[in-house]
Amino acid sequence: MSAPNAGGRWLRRLRDAALILLLSVVGLLLLEGLVRLVAPQVRVTAHRSVGETLGDAHPVLGHVLRAGADSVTRDPEFTARYRTSVQGLRDRAVYDPRPAPGVTRVLVLGDSFTFGEASDYDAIWPVRLESALRAEGLAIELVKSGVPGYDTRKALLLLRARAAQFAPDVVLHLFVPNDLFTNEPVGDALAAPIGSPAAPAAPASPAPAPSETATPAPSALSAQAARSRDVETLRQAKRRRPPSHLVRWLQRRLLGVDALYVRLYARSMRGGYFVAAPTGASADAYAVTAALLRAMRDEAARHGARLVVASLPQQAQLFVAADTADAAPTASGASFDPDAVDRQLGAAAAALDVPWLALLPALAADYRAHGEDLYHRRDGHLNARGNAVVAAALAAQLPAVLAAESPMRSAVLLGQIMDGSAIAQRAVAREAADGSNAG
Repeated sequence: MSAPNAGGRWLRRLRDAALILLLSVVGLLLLEGLVRLVAPQVRVTAHRSVGETLGDAHPVLGHVLRAGADSVTRDPEFTARYRTSVQGLRDRAVYDPRPAPGVTRVLVLGDSFTFGEASDYDAIWPVRLESALRAEGLAIELVKSGVPGYDTRKALLLLRARAAQFAPDVVLHLFVPNDLFTNEPVGDALAAPIGSPAAPAAPASPAPAPSETATPAPSALSAQAARSRDVETLRQAKRRRPPSHLVRWLQRRLLGVDALYVRLYARSMRGGYFVAAPTGASADAYAVTAALLRAMRDEAARHGARLVVASLPQQAQLFVAADTADAAPTASGASFDPDAVDRQLGAAAAALDVPWLALLPALAADYRAHGEDLYHRRDGHLNARGNAVVAAALAAQLPAVLAAESPMRSAVLLGQIMDGSAIAQRAVAREAADGSNAG
């Protein structure tokens, strides 16, 4: 073969490859444009009140809800409006310093799952739970004090301020496994004055110039890391624009496969927390969280209240427990265990005489029976059905806990409440009726 013919063949191959590449790029750009036009994958938050976020910076808590905030978030999976009261709560009620005589006041703490991210106010589980209990004759009010981005440590710090502000009879903390990934020892933070969790933070005074040879103490480094997370939390609404709508759309489709979702989650760094015998950093996280629960119990008791913890699972736990996906191996090779969190921390709570209300069985039973999503797949928060199931499950378990919370009021509460299973059945029946009416 002559050299000119060989050179021409290589040129044709390069030309064909370049053409294929060009057509592929054009095709992807056309698909990207089509997705942006037909099914845009962007989250947009519009603020109707003064300020760019729902939160204010706080010198101790990191961030708190801004009093009187009002915003609407539109996401491919949901549209939700968030409004806060003058007391910095996602709540329509304004509470007196003490509950009215005969009324049981429950202070509800937690993160975005308690705040009700991705859902309108009437759909979130604290509102549904309060309505279900009142429908059964209980004189009860739930002070809804969830804050997005909080973990167990921050809930403990917020408890100090909210308990003094509202004098609850019971503190209900919704624990989510995400807390394990960020919880840190409380250290001396409980000794610092917290002030009002709804007031804007005072301007920070200028920090002194650091010494060239000084090394920050571990507690200072921890505080720096916490402040960085808080700044990120306050900026979330501004940064929800994906680089590619097509990629985000494909992610949503892939995460709709239960088995793939579990496999990806189990192989991530988080998978190591969901094993029968946690080791290393995972074991340390469980120990830190157990210590925080003890401190939370003691803080509640200091204000005359009893701590109750409800445990909400991650989606991966739900899929395995509901038998829609097999338990995939984690990065360490150990099998993903959906019950690990409730077994480990439930035992720690029992040793502290703290009721631990596991929500995984109720959620798994509903998902197994109906096959309808209980969480938004990509966003990860509870949807309307998930909130309803959580509320019904807690309505089935809380009455007995409330009755045992104060022996002096047991007779009164037991006279008000019905059997928990009946409450749950009524809550589910009402939800089904609401759905039929809506349809």
